[in-house]
Amino acid sequence: MTVVVDEPTRRVRHPYDLIRFVTTVCLMALTIAFGMFAHATTAGVETDVQQIANLLNVLLRIPAKALQTVVVLAIPLSLVVTLVVRSTYRRLIEAVVSGLLALTLASLVGWAINEFGDEALQASLQLDSWTGNGVMVTTYMSGICSMLTVIGTRSQLNVVKVSWSAVWITLGLSLISGDVSITAMLLTVLLGRAMGLLARYVAGSPTERAYGQTLVDGIERAGVKPERVERVNFAIPGEIRRNAASSEFDESAFISVDNDEDYRVYLMHDADGRRYDVTVLDQDRQVADTLSRLWRQLRLRGPLSGRASLGLQQSAEHEALMTHFSRAAGVRTPAMVGVAAAGAASIVIVTEHVHDGRPLSSMSADDVSDELLDEIWRQIATLHRGNIAHRAVDCDSIMVSPDGLPWLMSLHAGEIATTTFAQRVDVAQTLTALAVIVGQERSIASGLRVLGGDQIAAAAPLLQTVLMPRSTRNLLRQDRKLVAELRSNLQRAQPLADIQPQNIVRFGPKSIFTAVAIIVAAYLVLAGLGGVDIVALVGSANLWWIGAALACHLLTYVGGALSLMGFTPGRIKFGETVLAQVAGGALNIVMPAGMGNATINAQYLRRRGISASLAVATVGMAQISAFLTTVITLVVMGVVTGTGAENRLLPSRTVIAVVFVVLLGIATALLFPKLRTWVWARIGPTVRATLPRIADALGQPRKVLLGFGGNLLILVGFISAFYCCLQSFGHRVGITDLSLVYMVGNTIGSVVPTPGGLGAMEAALSLGLQNAGLTYGVALSATLLFRIVTFWLRVPFGAIALRFMRSRDAL
Repeated sequence: MTVVVDEPTRRVRHPYDLIRFVTTVCLMALTIAFGMFAHATTAGVETDVQQIANLLNVLLRIPAKALQTVVVLAIPLSLVVTLVVRSTYRRLIEAVVSGLLALTLASLVGWAINEFGDEALQASLQLDSWTGNGVMVTTYMSGICSMLTVIGTRSQLNVVKVSWSAVWITLGLSLISGDVSITAMLLTVLLGRAMGLLARYVAGSPTERAYGQTLVDGIERAGVKPERVERVNFAIPGEIRRNAASSEFDESAFISVDNDEDYRVYLMHDADGRRYDVTVLDQDRQVADTLSRLWRQLRLRGPLSGRASLGLQQSAEHEALMTHFSRAAGVRTPAMVGVAAAGAASIVIVTEHVHDGRPLSSMSADDVSDELLDEIWRQIATLHRGNIAHRAVDCDSIMVSPDGLPWLMSLHAGEIATTTFAQRVDVAQTLTALAVIVGQERSIASGLRVLGGDQIAAAAPLLQTVLMPRSTRNLLRQDRKLVAELRSNLQRAQPLADIQPQNIVRFGPKSIFTAVAIIVAAYLVLAGLGGVDIVALVGSANLWWIGAALACHLLTYVGGALSLMGFTPGRIKFGETVLAQVAGGALNIVMPAGMGNATINAQYLRRRGISASLAVATVGMAQISAFLTTVITLVVMGVVTGTGAENRLLPSRTVIAVVFVVLLGIATALLFPKLRTWVWARIGPTVRATLPRIADALGQPRKVLLGFGGNLLILVGFISAFYCCLQSFGHRVGITDLSLVYMVGNTIGSVVPTPGGLGAMEAALSLGLQNAGLTYGVALSATLLFRIVTFWLRVPFGAIALRFMRSRDAL
């Protein structure tokens, strides 16, 4: 008789129940929204249905109310009897409690909507022309739906299947007889489903995983007759779960499979004493794996997101395929003995056992020789020569046998017919995993000896925590500087290596903040349009002034070209430089204000034979001069005109005081050495690159004047375009006021990290025009027209110019 040492899980919380609960809640929200905004449509359907209600009642000759009463009493009784007969008393208690909670929740929802709901919402949930009884959320049906959801699925019990059919028939008759609206009917079911799913997830469900004899039967179908099967404990790598029944097991036995929580792993002996590893894949854990892969595919770009999620059967087939191809390529990995189904929701995979093997994670740096490190890299190289990627290299996926040879394990995440990019990820993961054990220098030195400098250097941009397997990420939390130091040491070993981290994440805190800022700004702008007849305002715009705004805007391209030519050492062509300014507009929609042109200008200068550091310094000089030009222009205009506009538009004393306090706080914070180091690490490279250029520029006053003159022309072009946009609506503001409004708005748009200052700049410009005496409608219309001319139109023309310059190899 086979001895099974295990701790079966009696009940599990299925992630799929939680997913369905969230989906149901979203459907409830959509149902309410649909009922509010499409009430006329639903009311029409209800009217059509009720026109045939009398005819149906005559044909069926069964009073609708009586049928509803019978069904409502019969379903709960049949469910209770079924559960008592099956002796599933715990599930009976859970079903009754969830039903009562759903009934209570439905009653509260109906009361809240009647008391506090919007009129449109109330109208969507009631039929005043027939009942006049207010919101008709049928609470008893919500309770029944919750009970049915807790008890099980249609395929598990026939009574559940019949009961769901009866629920829909009853609700259909209620709709026909005018007791409930379509929206209320759907909301009734969704409320019950949501409460039932939540109760089922919190209380857990009886497991369908293979344990005991079911597990043994699956192993036998895989081709091995088990004598003893014992579960592995993952708390400590390689440690075996112990109790009285397992005291005979050899303590030196180490499991040779991945300690992934999505799998159950067993160590098995057959009748001849041979050892095998048994991995059990469970259906309920596949859902969690699906969510993890979905999140990774959403967050990471392209091939970094990994393969699509597979079902239970496909996952087992994929692991068998990976093992076969890896061994055929010459990789040292345990052979696959067999794969078989175990019960209805599990699959067992039986593989050979690495006798007395130790995972690399259990070894110290002194235990790992340079020969072992080199052999680990040779195994990775062999894998890659077979066009295979591992995709999950960590300290637990490398097993070391007593003869000192490494074995690659955990191939379930890998892929065949892989790309060079995926192989670079393997190299980055291996570098990091080995550095955790033996240190950075030995890890890099061994990789260079086996793979060579090119392959190791190519992996440097992928040395990022987000790309590491879970176990490696957990270890890196203890040493958060390891990855950055690893890149630095790699650059010292390979001076020509590009260690700049590659952008692999689709969204992070910065992009989320940008999206939220754009949404908030759009909401504020659109909310303000409620009382403005925007169509009439746009129709009254003078097309000649709009054309003049476009012409003035063209001056900004010329000014940008002159500014770049002024601060660039040597000579560059005027026509190509102007075209580069136009091409910069293509990046405005994806980069903060000013960054698009700066990026294109730096690339353009590098194509002209200027070094990368000098190109960055030149662009930095142009940006600094633009800021100085704005400040100087603002001061000069205020002094010369003397109109006092600055007093009307500048912040109040309270705001100035707040700004002063903030600046004082920043100055105080910079007294701390760590903070100063952090700030200097980010601005230091730009400052160091720009200072020599400033010294060189001071020796060429003509070029400095050309650079500042170009920035002044940019300012004049934008302010003139702003003036023409305002004039197109028949309004005007003093030139000092208008200039001040533009410069303040442009500064705010440059600070806020949204693409092109979206939202912030519109709000600042329209508010500034209102402070200058214009109505909200005119201020907003002029601002939007100005942004169309100077921001949105730059994007398509910039894309055309960018494509043209790349075709000419000018970018």
